[in-house]
Amino acid sequence: MESSNIGRNSQAFEVTLGFNISGLLAEMQSAAFMVWHAAIYSNFIDSDIERLVRRKLSDGSLQQLVIISAQPKCHWQQEFAAILRPSHSAIEVARLQQESRRWVDDLAKEFAANVEHQLTAAMPLQPLLLIQDSIYAGHYAHSHSTSAQGVWLKIDTVALGLNAGQIQHWFNNGIPNQTLSPTETALARYVSECSQGLSRL
Repeated sequence: MESSNIGRNSQAFEVTLGFNISGLLAEMQSAAFMVWHAAIYSNFIDSDIERLVRRKLSDGSLQQLVIISAQPKCHWQQEFAAILRPSHSAIEVARLQQESRRWVDDLAKEFAANVEHQLTAAMPLQPLLLIQDSIYAGHYAHSHSTSAQGVWLKIDTVALGLNAGQIQHWFNNGIPNQTLSPTETALARYVSECSQGLSRL
């Protein structure tokens, strides 16, 4: 199996201890394409993220926003609830998820041409945000802390050699069947996780 040493491309990666909200907001400022695959969005309600996204949707600078939520009553829901919010009961997490889905539904109705809400029965394997040509990846864990408190990786895909807009093309059209380079293969895995089980594909 071929591998690729990141070496001189190390500037394409940024690692933070805890989710970097200010960095995300800065990245979102110029983004026309976003995919959120983070299972629950109750923390976004009435936040700087919501205000920025609403402004960008209103002025037309955000052209495509896909938000992926977990379907309710999946067989893995109870275990996953303890991972998402370890300090909450399963009933409390279900309430937060319902609130989250309602908020996303309202956003999708208000901006129907640009916002798509997708429900998936596939168990999310990591929290992911595709923001234009950048990937934000966290991880879920059986832990007393949440994913937002863990290690996060930001990847600049253009700095790694992908064309601008390539992850958006992969998300909307599928990963190509032809042989990919090691770099493309590694990055395509994140896009595949976002598109796994979506009815639109």
